Amino acid sequence: MNLFSTAALAYAAMTCLAMASERYRHGAHGPAAPALAWLRGAGWALLAIAALPAAAGWGVSVGLALWIAVTGFAAFCCTLLISFRPSWVPHGGLLSLAAGLAGLALG
Repeated sequence: MNLFSTAALAYAAMTCLAMASERYRHGAHGPAAPALAWLRGAGWALLAIAALPAAAGWGVSVGLALWIAVTGFAAFCCTLLISFRPSWVPHGGLLSLAAGLAGLALG
C-alpha cells in the first residue's frame, strides 16, 4: 500500500505542478483559464507528502530512492497524458489525489 500511495500522490503532485504552468493549463482548460498560483505550492507539498509512505515502508535510504524513481515515472505518465489527452489531466490528478489519500488512510 505504501508504493501505491507514493505513486498516486506523486502523480497528483506532478499534475498540480503542470496545471500551475501557463503552457499546460491552457491545453487542459483553454486560453481563458485563470492563473492558479496555489497549485504550485500544493504540488510541492504533495511531493513532500509522497515521500513519507515510501520512507515509512522501506526505511529512509531505500524509501527516498524509491520515491525519486516513482516521482520520475509519475512525471513521465503526466507528460504522456498532457501530450495526448490534455483535458483528462485535471481529472486524473484529482482521482490520483483521492486514491493516494485513501491509501494513506488505509495504511
